[in-house]
Amino acid sequence: MRKQIAFIMATVCTLLITGCGASKNMSESHSLTLGELKESEDRELIGNQIPQWVSDADWNKPLYAVSSSNIGHFDAYALENFPDYYDDGWTQKQSDAIYLGQGIEMFALDDAAQNNRIIYYPVILNGVIVGGYQVYEQLENQKISMQASPLLANELNLMMDLTSEETPLILGCNNNNTIGIIGDTCYILDIDHMFHEDVSLDKIPAIEFSTCVNAMEVLCTERTANIEMKERDIDTDMLSPLDGVTMEVTECSDTSVTVRIVNVTDKDIQCGEDFCLETQDEETGEWRELDEVIDNAAFNAIAYMIQKDSPYETVINFEWLYGRLDPGRYRIVKTVTDFRGTGDYTDYVFTAEFSIE
Repeated sequence: MRKQIAFIMATVCTLLITGCGASKNMSESHSLTLGELKESEDRELIGNQIPQWVSDADWNKPLYAVSSSNIGHFDAYALENFPDYYDDGWTQKQSDAIYLGQGIEMFALDDAAQNNRIIYYPVILNGVIVGGYQVYEQLENQKISMQASPLLANELNLMMDLTSEETPLILGCNNNNTIGIIGDTCYILDIDHMFHEDVSLDKIPAIEFSTCVNAMEVLCTERTANIEMKERDIDTDMLSPLDGVTMEVTECSDTSVTVRIVNVTDKDIQCGEDFCLETQDEETGEWRELDEVIDNAAFNAIAYMIQKDSPYETVINFEWLYGRLDPGRYRIVKTVTDFRGTGDYTDYVFTAEFSIE
């Protein structure tokens, strides 16, 4: 059971939405890197508090909120009308990495737009929102149209403390919320406002009514009319799902690896003796668990403390479980726990890659 849980969590951490392979056109302002966006002087990083800009917001302006009704027919329209023409500066590599994200339904609270339905579709390039389109339906005549809406996308990226390798994954929307996962953090979005809190759902507090957000249960179903899920390619030897904690392989052989876990935070970090090994297919790049050479394998239930600035290092002999490894690319998978108290903890799945020559 310990290995099944680890695999499920690893998959959640490494999912990446993809799709829409045709080349797209995008203006220079839309193709700014996140590093360039982060140079904005008026940008305020989101912390674990409601940011000041929310408290000071002008509540007299038109405000957008999220609705939960079915928007399936908008998906087909957005995909059909999503730009597919060439830009001189657009490469095929960029084209392959861009896709139209899941639609978010909005409604305007001002009188002028009360008869319109609006669906916002983020345009995502390598996990960063680089543009967006709003699909409008005039309820009186059922006319549907679409226009570019880049400013909203840029505002979302500015508000999210992302790196270019992190992926906004919109899970769905319910009542007045759109819920997104970025790494191990849960974001509750209502288009104009965003709140940042730990991903643990029981820790998401209600936000005062004036923000037009009511943090409720996440709708954990993905609509797949316009998206396809696949595993993210891992380009580095270390995957760190928990800020301030890293795991790497410092030595390896065909029978053992030396694993080093470093914690530079003040958190109570623990790990056990359990692990599993995965191998990478040379042709597809996909990872799969190695076959075990014994049945009903078990590990000692021991928790090792990983204190701040006191790295944990151990030699893991895996020959008893997997036999000797053939030449190839492998990774070790271990669970690391952020322990806050009895019954209050979060497990994170760490991987570290190594090669056998």
